[in-house]
Amino acid sequence: MTAVTLTTAQPLTAGQRSQLLKKLQELYGEPELNEVVDAQVIGGVRLQIGSTLYDGTVSTKLEQLYDLAVGAPSS
Repeated sequence: MTAVTLTTAQPLTAGQRSQLLKKLQELYGEPELNEVVDAQVIGGVRLQIGSTLYDGTVSTKLEQLYDLAVGAPSS
């Protein structure tokens, strides 16, 4: 059984959960899904499958944008 942790800013709807589980079952058999609601991610999803992390959260995108802006040479 593959451990999957899904982090979102708001709980998934029943339809979203069903679609996600269907796809995860196609790829990983019977996943053990742990859902985490964390408003600090702002939006998007963070999906941890085993040791692999897929992070499409708004908070991570904003952090990346901030890093680019701060690290950019001044004009």
